[in-house]
Amino acid sequence: MGADSARDAFVSLEGARLLQFPLTGPFISIAPVTTGPWYWNQLILARLVIPNNYAPWLLLSFYSVLMVIVMYLIGFLLAGKRFGLILAVITAFSRNQIQVATELTNPSVIGFYTALIILLFLILIKKGPSKKIGFILGLVFGLTLNTHYQSFGLVSLLISLLYFGRQYIPVLIQIFKGIIIT
Repeated sequence: MGADSARDAFVSLEGARLLQFPLTGPFISIAPVTTGPWYWNQLILARLVIPNNYAPWLLLSFYSVLMVIVMYLIGFLLAGKRFGLILAVITAFSRNQIQVATELTNPSVIGFYTALIILLFLILIKKGPSKKIGFILGLVFGLTLNTHYQSFGLVSLLISLLYFGRQYIPVLIQIFKGIIIT
């Protein structure tokens, strides 16, 4: 178990034992900066829900399984059931999805959250503007950004909603509200 995994496991165990949530998250490697606390909060909540020392890894495994479902839905929205099944099978056997279920680090959850952001974005495009979906997209994006700053590039995806018309401006406001809440 690497240093980051040991640290994150310890935060999960102690946070659940003391019923305390941290105010900041782990340090990032490119600068002396910390991320938001949401990643560690998820690990602590997993430990509270699953009273087992492996709870953080079980959470990451759960995200890997959910990733298969999200990829199926993305494929379904893009090109139908067959493409959804192809994406789901590729994701299920992806080395990366198997690996992130075992590495307890904050970048391990970024893939799942990014896929969820793309799914919500596609729903917005396919079904038209929806303030509710926009707000949920903002919450997920804020959670992703708090987990690791490498997800900042997804801002361009959100801004691209303007390309689809002015009717998406209220949706962008809802996205911004969701980001602020997280």
